[in-house]
Amino acid sequence: MRRAFLAIVIILLSAAAFTGCDNGYRERIDEMTARVDSLEAQCSRYNAILMSIKTMAQAVQEKDMVTGTSLLKDDSGKTIGYRIFFLHREPVSLYNGTAGSVPYVGSTKGSDGIYYWTVSYNGGEPVLLKDTNGNPVPCMGQVPYIIIRNKSWYITYDGVTYEELGPASGEDADAMFKSFQVGTETVRVIMSNGTVYEWPLFAVYSALRSQLDQINANAEAQAVLVRAMASSWISITDISVTVDGKDTISTHIELSNGDKCDIYSVRQSNVPVITLLEDSTDGKYYWAMAYGDQFPQWITDATGMRIQAVSDEASTPVIGMMKDDEDGHYYWTIKIGDADPVFIYDENGSGQRVQAILDAAGAIFADVDMSDPVWVTVRMISGEIYRLPRIFSVEIETEIEMAPGASISLPYKVYGDDNRTTTVSAMTQDGFSVHYSNAPVIIIDSPAEFSSTSGQVILVFNICNTGTRTVLKTINIRPL
Repeated sequence: MRRAFLAIVIILLSAAAFTGCDNGYRERIDEMTARVDSLEAQCSRYNAILMSIKTMAQAVQEKDMVTGTSLLKDDSGKTIGYRIFFLHREPVSLYNGTAGSVPYVGSTKGSDGIYYWTVSYNGGEPVLLKDTNGNPVPCMGQVPYIIIRNKSWYITYDGVTYEELGPASGEDADAMFKSFQVGTETVRVIMSNGTVYEWPLFAVYSALRSQLDQINANAEAQAVLVRAMASSWISITDISVTVDGKDTISTHIELSNGDKCDIYSVRQSNVPVITLLEDSTDGKYYWAMAYGDQFPQWITDATGMRIQAVSDEASTPVIGMMKDDEDGHYYWTIKIGDADPVFIYDENGSGQRVQAILDAAGAIFADVDMSDPVWVTVRMISGEIYRLPRIFSVEIETEIEMAPGASISLPYKVYGDDNRTTTVSAMTQDGFSVHYSNAPVIIIDSPAEFSSTSGQVILVFNICNTGTRTVLKTINIRPL
């Protein structure tokens, strides 16, 4: 219809030009053609923006995240809008302004949390776009479509029923969106009608998620170490470290009972610290939690009971994140067993929920000391110390005192030799002698006289009687 109308106008004006009119007619024809082309381009761009609004509403309601943003520029390099890239859907484009008095199609969030289409024209108040039954049209459903017909703007949401909105003139109009903000945690778009769309940055979420996995791994590592310490025979079969330059990132430990754990050295977020503390009154370990500079507080279950680390019903607390749909922020949560996760509150501070951010740093584990040939020592920032032996290491007292002409029994333990098949031989000097009992005990007899320089016995442990692994232990003996 528009093209037919334009063709008639051009024919009439052209005929007038051939009858002697000046070239002003041609200029008016060119001006009209340019204006119509501009309106058509604006109409096409406008419908693309409507698709963007639908995508943005879906991204909010389906809790999508932004992976990146970029500027839209024209041929001269001038910024004309923005492009938003999402994790789970196609990117959208937003333009700074529109040319012509166009209808404004926006959206508003209803009391049910769903976004609905609105429409206004030439500065009028936005009203809900409704279907043939008088119900608001949700943004998650059909997308309105704008056309120009008979030199007027029309809108339809179903392609059947069209509503005239006003003349398609050429005056300037306001931008469809008011502001575009890229923050440290979120991207926010504020539309001209006041509607706000906000999404978390995937990079921030991903970093928090990574740190969260490490914190929960550290909590599980503590449970593994405490359970191993409760047994007198579990030992470390393998230990390795992951480094980045000079910094130790993590320590991997494997135990003789098949358990494994990873200890991460540093956390890079404000995630609450989950740790195990020993109760001096009963000698048992219980889970505790601290946020910021707080002293760790016992974690309790729904009945108010503390949670033991070693028991038949032991359950390691799990830290998580939960998004608040009202403010768009993520907050730390804690989950115990099969119970639902609950928000963590800064009880000794503001009393508010603890928001998950990346602007803090601190350590949970102080260090992992592997310098001792028998013991691996894990020290916590809280002061707790976990010590576990290496597999096939021998524990025996090496500094002793004896009276001349006396005997002493030295018990020993070979970690990993559950069947007690290790054999022992000895090298002695200056009248010392060694003999053995059925139990893992070595008996040393001292001579009638000896000095501190001659009191020495070297023991050779043939681990598991394989002949391939031996351990030497030197027993230094001082006279009483």
